[in-house]
Amino acid sequence: MNLSMLRLYCGQSGIDGYYNSQEVGLARELAAADINVYIMVLNDKITKVKEKKIAFNITIVYIPAKSIANHGFFNCKILKEYNIDVVHLQSDNQAYAPNVMKYCKNNNIKFYNYVGTIYSDSNNFLKKIIMNIISKRNISYFRKYKTFVKTPYVSEQLLKKNIITEVSPVGLDLEIIPEINLSKEELRLKLNLPLEKKVIIFVGRLETYKKPMEVIELMKNLDENYYLIMIGKGSLKKIILKNIDNLKLNHKIMYIESIANNKIHEYYKCCDYFVNCNDKEIFGMSILEAMYQGCTVFAKSAPGPDYILEDGVSGYIVHDPEDLSNAIITRENLSNEKITERIKKEFVWRNTAKRILNYLQSPIE
Repeated sequence: MNLSMLRLYCGQSGIDGYYNSQEVGLARELAAADINVYIMVLNDKITKVKEKKIAFNITIVYIPAKSIANHGFFNCKILKEYNIDVVHLQSDNQAYAPNVMKYCKNNNIKFYNYVGTIYSDSNNFLKKIIMNIISKRNISYFRKYKTFVKTPYVSEQLLKKNIITEVSPVGLDLEIIPEINLSKEELRLKLNLPLEKKVIIFVGRLETYKKPMEVIELMKNLDENYYLIMIGKGSLKKIILKNIDNLKLNHKIMYIESIANNKIHEYYKCCDYFVNCNDKEIFGMSILEAMYQGCTVFAKSAPGPDYILEDGVSGYIVHDPEDLSNAIITRENLSNEKITERIKKEFVWRNTAKRILNYLQSPIE
């Protein structure tokens, strides 16, 4: 069987080697069931198809595409060229998703949707109107065809539209997480981090929706016993670095533009706290990574964190910047054993792969 994991999003997320790619983690589990997996990624910067083989039966295929904002458009005939039997369609609120579904239906290719979000969180009035029209159209297709969703929140949204879905969360790809034998203290010495301070880590794109400025404000309010590692790049980089300088916080903050995924786990392991300020977080792969390395997570209430974290048991849910600051000062570090147990039980790709494989054994819709 040939399966295409088709990503319609045509943006910057998921840079090779710098992100625990969701597609690759799930692909490994499906490939273990003797499925040939083609991870198809749309790219508006290329004119010819490019391939990268990452395992015996897993290939990343970079497909030439057109884009409007982060919405990708491509020639669906490539599915036939690769003899695709099944499409794992990352639909979300992508404008081209219905076109792919129609093509698959007309060409007897089995498919299902994998959805993390259905509505836009943009504050731009015109963009929101356009995205709501696209979302309404996509939802009409989710009603017709099999749809897996990443969180109970999205499942509940679609249930209000009388659409039954199956919750199948994103998981960690445990195979690529390196074994780290150094202690927290040894890692801090290696990475040139202070031994005596409480170290906080932020990992994410420096864009408005990730709320990185709130993390800088947090460091302004915390005393000298706290130190921040900020990892990420984006349109707010210059503004953030200027703010750090203006607030005279350089001695309390280490900024790193990017770190390869096989190295970032050392930072997670030697830090005390991980913070996520995005109140629209769809899921939160970096939250899982931090939890796995024993880093206590503080995250704003959002669909992803609300699902992943058991408040006060495997992490802390906060509601605003003041709540975050108070929580970091007053809450205790959590048991690494309980956190790891929750991840292995609920958030590994094996579980989602089983649900997908069960569906693939059912008659074609």
